[in-house]
Amino acid sequence: EESSDQVDLFFRIPKGAESKDYNVNVELIYNRGHTTISESYLIHVNGEGASASEGSVVSVDSVSKDVAQGSTVAYKVMVANFGKQKAVYSAEVLGVGVWGTASVEPGFVSVNAGETGELLVKVTPNSNTVGTQGFTVKVKSNSKTLKEIGLSANVASAKTGFGDVRRGLEIGFAVLAILLVILGLII
Repeated sequence: EESSDQVDLFFRIPKGAESKDYNVNVELIYNRGHTTISESYLIHVNGEGASASEGSVVSVDSVSKDVAQGSTVAYKVMVANFGKQKAVYSAEVLGVGVWGTASVEPGFVSVNAGETGELLVKVTPNSNTVGTQGFTVKVKSNSKTLKEIGLSANVASAKTGFGDVRRGLEIGFAVLAILLVILGLII
């Protein structure tokens, strides 16, 4: 199940595939199997001569997430290695230093040929930051930049909620005092 409006599909192409354009038919079945959508796409396959960066696919779980001030939000960066040999991937976060802090866990991930891996980009906004904050994640393999992904964090102020509770208690106490005065007058 997927709740986003964009889904990345990964599929394997045989090693001996001929270099040419192929028609790919994608069929989406949803609504518990009652509704079907089909579309055709044209993809170009580079046969045996494909480079390591062409054999890698990079995607992210969400380009925008909500986070409260001082809390941490994680973006999952997924990499698929469709090359012929193992590749090492890393991520670098740019543009967060002014409004927060960022880290990548693990620092790098080693992915065998035909397998997938993931990196977690964790972002923590400062306590005085509010609004939409943009930043870039640069995914690299063997010191080559494979993809730059623009992400954003929607930072909301952290509410303690004690002000609302106090106001509610004050109103409740005032109503109780009025009821006791009316009850005293009746008695």
